[in-house]
Amino acid sequence: MITVIGTWINHPEVLKEHRDLWVKVFNEKVRYVAYIDAKNHSDFSNFGDATVREQLVKVCVDNDIEYVVVPQNYHFMRRSVFGEKCMFEADQNPSGRDSLVCQYAWNKEVLEGGCERVILVQSDIFPYRCMSWSDFTHGRQFYFKMQTRKNGFLKLEYAWEGLCAFDMETWLGDMKRIVDFEYGLQKGVYTDTGGGLWKIMEALTDNQKYSWTGLDSLQWSSKDSAPELPFWVTEHLRTDTRNRVEADGTISYYSEIQDDRCFHLRAGGNWDNVGKEVHDKRYSDFLKLLKEAIVDGTVFLS
Repeated sequence: MITVIGTWINHPEVLKEHRDLWVKVFNEKVRYVAYIDAKNHSDFSNFGDATVREQLVKVCVDNDIEYVVVPQNYHFMRRSVFGEKCMFEADQNPSGRDSLVCQYAWNKEVLEGGCERVILVQSDIFPYRCMSWSDFTHGRQFYFKMQTRKNGFLKLEYAWEGLCAFDMETWLGDMKRIVDFEYGLQKGVYTDTGGGLWKIMEALTDNQKYSWTGLDSLQWSSKDSAPELPFWVTEHLRTDTRNRVEADGTISYYSEIQDDRCFHLRAGGNWDNVGKEVHDKRYSDFLKLLKEAIVDGTVFLS
């Protein structure tokens, strides 16, 4: 069985569809669990609405979605989650919170729960291409997007936690305990969430891991050759107000295509801090397209 871990801090209106897509995209049984880390006080991540956590829980209860609410006190006692790998005992930085949620989910689902095939995915990433587990992971044990950070002559490669997968059926000994989502200073280089994943990358051979690539935000345009995409993706790309339009009419797209299988809406956590009204309109328009595709049966490519 595949376990998909979705991490959630806001936008409860799209949680059901996120679950539905990730459960249906594979040709085998999938268990989806939402890890909810919405804050219990008002701030930019919940658009000033401290009830978002309860709204996310209600969506899960109403739609029979398995969920775990991350205890908020762990953000002030991070060593209880990271152990000796902990960089900061207390941290409210978005990267620090994200790191902790990923590690908390890993500890609970893998170290305690024994899950062996796991996908970790952010709440604004949606699959659009039907596939098998082997197709998704490219037949490797660790599937990830490479991140590179430098500090002078020092360079560190690690993995982005936003979309990654682990196939641990053949892992021996303490391999699972090597997996570290902590951020901060790693080998003399400052990293974002997932910085500590360099450890598992070094422990695996090249033929055991796969670094995927994609069409990154504002780095691809209407002039480029794009893969086949479903209508709900292309229509959002066409109408996204965050796109950059050049003088000659060329559109540089803000949202991303990841490994020709997933669509990344981007900025779901409101790190761009544009406000509730803008986010609500963006998600409302996107969700309308997605729901229409689900009803029409055109949400997935084969």
